[in-house]
Amino acid sequence: MSKKRDQRAYVLYQTYRFTFVLNILILIVNKPDEPYTLKPSVSGVHRYPPRAMALVVFMMEELYLTYRGAVGYLNGHRDKLKAMGLNKVPSKSTIRRNSAKIPDGYYRQMHFKVIKGIAIGNLAGDSSGFSMRKFIPWFSVRKDVKLWKKGCRKLHILIDIRTRVILEYRITHAYRADSPVMEKILAGMVGTMDSKIGDACFDSAYLTRKICNLISSMGGTPFIKPKSNTTPKSRGSHSWKEMVMMYLTNQKKFNDHYHQQSIVESVFAALKERRGRGGSLRSQMTRTQDRELAIQTISYNMDMVARAEIEGGNLTKDMPKAMVAI
Repeated sequence: MSKKRDQRAYVLYQTYRFTFVLNILILIVNKPDEPYTLKPSVSGVHRYPPRAMALVVFMMEELYLTYRGAVGYLNGHRDKLKAMGLNKVPSKSTIRRNSAKIPDGYYRQMHFKVIKGIAIGNLAGDSSGFSMRKFIPWFSVRKDVKLWKKGCRKLHILIDIRTRVILEYRITHAYRADSPVMEKILAGMVGTMDSKIGDACFDSAYLTRKICNLISSMGGTPFIKPKSNTTPKSRGSHSWKEMVMMYLTNQKKFNDHYHQQSIVESVFAALKERRGRGGSLRSQMTRTQDRELAIQTISYNMDMVARAEIEGGNLTKDMPKAMVAI
């Protein structure tokens, strides 16, 4: 029987979680370039620092607040206001205007700052939809009719199986195919890895020779579930042939590796249930929906990085208290 983990550090982390996360964000936000450039000042108009407004936007999504709710929260927590570098509480319209100025690339900078230093081992990837309030057309091929159903934004992720950290993500519309997006994600990682990866597990939606070649070029071994009509013909992909032959000759060994892919489903479950919303997005516009998903991803990664550090002994139970005192 495995030894039961000491949960005291986790409980303490969750108690001071938001203050801990906010302090880490302040350190991260101050490192990259400014989120956007301020235009020349207009007489009589108070200008808010772009970095401080980026922190306000993150706080709003992290605490699931509206623009009006964010103003009320800052009015009641002047210590948080000061920590963000603000002298006065911005209005809800000011928060909305400034949030629209922050580019998507800035959230990606924050994402990579959070996961910097994570040792990468076995990988797994998948995609899932996050529903929205508005309806979009869906076409039924069988009935040859157009139906109106609740739309969604699709989140494609690649995770490290051991730490469950999201290494890379993409946000697309609901109709976007899975394999071309994952090919871009893996292609972006080729040449940037400090060490070789281990197993890379995907379901049949990612069954392409190009993905097998990309995994092989990073030193990894692909484990992608073959379909009933899949053949071991390499067609220029030696890793494809080896993978299919293992599935055909030793399916038990193949499944022992492939079943790691189920970990990615638990990551999506955690993302969708973090605030008890079941994966539903509250934003109306596509841009703000993507911002909401990006911040959810960053927030989730912060928890997983802290969890990995607690398990590794790097984040002691006294550290959250020390972070509160900053």
